Amino acid sequence: MNRDSIKQVIIDQKEVYLNNPFVRRDYGLEEKANYCFVGIRRTGKSYMMYQQIKDLEELKNAVCHKIRVE
Repeated sequence: MNRDSIKQVIIDQKEVYLNNPFVRRDYGLEEKANYCFVGIRRTGKSYMMYQQIKDLEELKNAVCHKIRVE
């Protein structure tokens, strides 16, 4: 497999990954707390982190929008 083929596979996989639907789950994490997620493989640890990142991005966008409107 040549370098260009590998690059194209990575680009295709990234597009598929970013377009996956996001299913919200309630994890009940406290704000301003430190967590260390441990567990067996494929149990949703990374998914939980990505959901928290998405929530923080939405909060940041909401705050920025509110500041611009006021």
